[in-house]
Amino acid sequence: MTVIPLTRCQFLIPFAELHSEIGGPTAALLAKFQLPTSFEEKADHYVPLLPAVRFATAAQQKQGLSEIAFRAAQRLSFEHLSEALRARVRHAPTLLVALQQICRWAPCEDTILQLWLEPSGESLKICSKLIGTEGISHLEISQWLQNIFVLHIVRQFAGASWSPRVIAFEALYAPSPEVQSHWPNTRFMSGQKASWIEVPVGLLSLAKSRK
Repeated sequence: MTVIPLTRCQFLIPFAELHSEIGGPTAALLAKFQLPTSFEEKADHYVPLLPAVRFATAAQQKQGLSEIAFRAAQRLSFEHLSEALRARVRHAPTLLVALQQICRWAPCEDTILQLWLEPSGESLKICSKLIGTEGISHLEISQWLQNIFVLHIVRQFAGASWSPRVIAFEALYAPSPEVQSHWPNTRFMSGQKASWIEVPVGLLSLAKSRK
């Protein structure tokens, strides 16, 4: 039996909002890809992942929305993660335990999402990959969200202004100068075996920051 990859509807909403804000026919485009045309009270519902990526790609191309994935990612926060995952992060005594928890429970967000930790000298790579999607175009759209989703979890412990030294993409993708200007102290890499951000090992023992 073929397994259809699913993602939470929450991650589709910012793309639809961006498309609507510039006057795009959002409901019609969503319907074209057999996606819900209304998101009211559906944030925690699941939608097919690949049609969602195709919708975002079409929205970008038809409306001239450059860097739509980055713009959508800017609208996401820790609160956009599922309540179950947020609870596990909140109750984690340290950042390392929180990262171990999200590696275990990542499929609650995207059913084919795999997260794992890789030591790299004085840093730890938090790696992510959508299983079985090799060769599919425009997956940088999902990979932006994968990396930002992890970034917001690290910021629960390292503070809201923390940024990684490296943001890497599995896709052959280079951020525009406009995007890079938002991350002046971050190096971008592409064509990696997985998407990942880098965290100094010294942060792993941090307890959750108090706001």
